[in-house]
Amino acid sequence: YYFDFLVDYENVYQSSRPFHKMDEIMLSFEQMDMDTIYNWISQKPEINAFETEENVKNYMRRLLADATFSYAETDNSFEERPEYYIFANDYIIAKLSLKKRTNEYLPYGFPIWDISDFEFYTQADYECSVLTPNNGTIYLNGIPVSDDYCYQRVIVIDERSYVEDYATLPAYRKYRVDGFYEEPSLTAVNSFAQACPIAFNKETGMYEVDFGEPEPQMTEEMKSYAIETATAYANCISHDISTTELATYFVPDCPILDRIREGVRTNYFSPHTTPVISNEEIKRFTVYSENVYVCEVSLQQDLVAYGRPETVITDLTFFFVNTPEGWKVCNIMY
Repeated sequence: YYFDFLVDYENVYQSSRPFHKMDEIMLSFEQMDMDTIYNWISQKPEINAFETEENVKNYMRRLLADATFSYAETDNSFEERPEYYIFANDYIIAKLSLKKRTNEYLPYGFPIWDISDFEFYTQADYECSVLTPNNGTIYLNGIPVSDDYCYQRVIVIDERSYVEDYATLPAYRKYRVDGFYEEPSLTAVNSFAQACPIAFNKETGMYEVDFGEPEPQMTEEMKSYAIETATAYANCISHDISTTELATYFVPDCPILDRIREGVRTNYFSPHTTPVISNEEIKRFTVYSENVYVCEVSLQQDLVAYGRPETVITDLTFFFVNTPEGWKVCNIMY
């Protein structure tokens, strides 16, 4: 009887040793049970406004993928409060301590161990810096980014001087959000609620958001009107239409129109056949807002002067502003 007692006593004692609890804990690591491991963490990682616990768990999965796990006691470990490091491929990834369960014991009063403190070493390495127009909205992981993350609010656009008498151009802003456990997804919409192109600038380390375009039908109408305007300009310079006809494309009392009138009045253009417009090309199309867009148009006039075929190239950038009468040119960049 006493021998059986000693055997049972020894078996219960051995089963009460804390390393058995650690072996159970290590099973969750080997099974990649991130839900359980995350719930063990005593002080949960700080998560920014654009991520959730799932992002942290995904980070932990990547950290532990294909790892070999082990554990060892720390220098601060002692019998009443065992403390361990957990290793993944020889790197310390977590630290935990055990405590004896209160008011519940194994036979003979041996302790049952529970996790007391669990620290998983996480580091949110990703950040996102964005240069974007201030009349659109950017989203990180589908969540709009508020002005709380804006650190430079007004970066003026150089072309503002071409339209400042008629409209106000939007400015650029800079945003920065850090503390991501996974690389965030950046999207943006412009003032027309249309998706904007986004490019990453390796030199600055910033994402740069373009102004984008309106919906396709409106875009085509604006481009067509720009080509029509450039055609009228070219035909006016060649004396094929009057400056009065050209003026219908410009805002009233436009200074650039006065210079065009003077240029047409003093410019000699040899007699020729009616020009045929060809090779129309939109080389640049930037819609700053509902009130301003810029379009660089290239086209050629094919005509015959003094019996010889000639080709005249026009390549200009027109600045359009929205007026009660529709889009009108307010300036030209030569």
